[in-house]
Amino acid sequence: MNKEERRELYNAVFKTPQGLKVLEDLSKNCEFKYTSFSLEPLMMAHKEGKKELFRYIQKQIEAK
Repeated sequence: MNKEERRELYNAVFKTPQGLKVLEDLSKNCEFKYTSFSLEPLMMAHKEGKKELFRYIQKQIEAK
């Protein structure tokens, strides 16, 4: 799939009322709006890893 097809597909899924609710749930689940800082390096890496998938989805939606 090319970049344009991917963008259209992600928009078709995530820019619906249901898709927006899923994005909101993912954002909360991965604590996207909060720092990943932890004194434990593995915990910090885990928190940051959870956010990476959410970032990828946002990037696909926002792609021009």
